[in-house]
Amino acid sequence: MKNLLTKLCIFFLLLIIQSIRAEAVDRKYVLLNGKNDTVAYNKSHFLLNTKNLYKVDYNVEIFNFQFPENEDRNKNLILFSVLPDVITGQGWVEIKDQNIIGNLLDIETLKEEIFAPGFGIGDSEYVNSQKFFDEFLAVKKSGEKYFYAPNTLLEKFTIVPFENTFPSVYGYLNLKQPRIALKEYLELFKKSFPNELSPFEFDKSVVGGSYRFGWRLWKEYLSKEVKTSAGTAYQFWTIGSSNGADYYDWTKGVNRFLYHPTIGIIGGSYDFYFMDYVGNGYELIRQQKPLNNLTDAEWNQNILDENIMTADLSKL
Repeated sequence: MKNLLTKLCIFFLLLIIQSIRAEAVDRKYVLLNGKNDTVAYNKSHFLLNTKNLYKVDYNVEIFNFQFPENEDRNKNLILFSVLPDVITGQGWVEIKDQNIIGNLLDIETLKEEIFAPGFGIGDSEYVNSQKFFDEFLAVKKSGEKYFYAPNTLLEKFTIVPFENTFPSVYGYLNLKQPRIALKEYLELFKKSFPNELSPFEFDKSVVGGSYRFGWRLWKEYLSKEVKTSAGTAYQFWTIGSSNGADYYDWTKGVNRFLYHPTIGIIGGSYDFYFMDYVGNGYELIRQQKPLNNLTDAEWNQNILDENIMTADLSKL
């Protein structure tokens, strides 16, 4: 009886979460493999398994769409990450609504929408126009059927070759910026801002590090170069935190990741999704299937060592 009540609570919790998502955003559905596949962009698809990184057996699918140089002579990249349902482990659900199928966005239209020039900032310092969770949902066509990913993280990046004199802001992957390991940054942060909380989630039950500077420090930092069968890739880690406590904080997105200039992102981590949330009924979900099986020390070491999931780097 107790087990049944727990399952019912989880069911209603998920319904509430879905209703909050539906009210919060106007969802759009984006077809990843449509008739406009002939448009000039590089695309790639990889399957990442969470077992080594989080000690739970889920799969994360990532889809890269990398576009030629824009008017500023920089390349743009769109990354879709299809995250698994935390109960079923599934990433895709069949679309039954013909109205959705009839109004799918293609990749080129999406690119024009999210990379459109804009100026100014919103009313909140936490407005995030680089990463979108459950706002643009990935769709794939298989035979005559269409499937969508309920837990889609979409991120946009611009690849730039800036010298250190010029700032690379949040959303820019600067392959020329000075290398700095996350450990080095953390030590410097502690010395420079001794009264601030860490910007990294070393307590995996706390939602987002809280520090006063907010979006002004958000940035993708270049850490190191990694050799692959297809040449050099670049590993980044991300600063970003909304300090939200009532839902996923996706401001870091794929918070540690490996980027290849001709292929796209070929590995990463999703701490915001697999960390141990507290409150809002998430403890009921964890009773059925854990979001991770890491000790606190293992979680912290993943961050400090910049551990990620990757595709097979010997077969790119």
